[in-house]
Amino acid sequence: MPNMPRYHRLPFLRDPEALFFQILDEVPDMAIWLDADGRIVYANAKACRCLGYTREELLGGGIALIVPSFSEDDYPDFFEDLRRRKSACFELDHHTKAGGSFPAEVRVSHVTLEGLELACALVMDISRRRKAEDQTLDLHTASMLREAKLRALIQEAQGGAVRVEDLEALLQG
Repeated sequence: MPNMPRYHRLPFLRDPEALFFQILDEVPDMAIWLDADGRIVYANAKACRCLGYTREELLGGGIALIVPSFSEDDYPDFFEDLRRRKSACFELDHHTKAGGSFPAEVRVSHVTLEGLELACALVMDISRRRKAEDQTLDLHTASMLREAKLRALIQEAQGGAVRVEDLEALLQG
């Protein structure tokens, strides 16, 4: 096999299916596959850890197990829309077995494998992103408030004297 590219000779490529699932278990996002009925047919190790379920507990469960706001009655319409659009990206709160929840970004694709239609989703916990957005919004709001107070003081100063204490309070935040 001297003409065969070097990567084809790597021993782990002899079982591409095992390699595929091993890689999928190592990705940094949750991978969850659902069938056309909204039943979970695959969940990677990250999904199991983040959601607090064993793989066996997730497999066969409905979408409402992890996204209670997503009614199983709504799933057929969602799946039909996904079938037409091929992919979608949206945010949904996901719930854990322990009763907690976290915001998640979901990127999902419609895939047909050996005649079986699937919604293959990569799910990312965006709790940190949301916290940073909230902090940025808080800073922006505080800045806007200080600016409004400064404008009020400037207007007041145009009509006469401004107290030093008011300026100090404004500058201290």
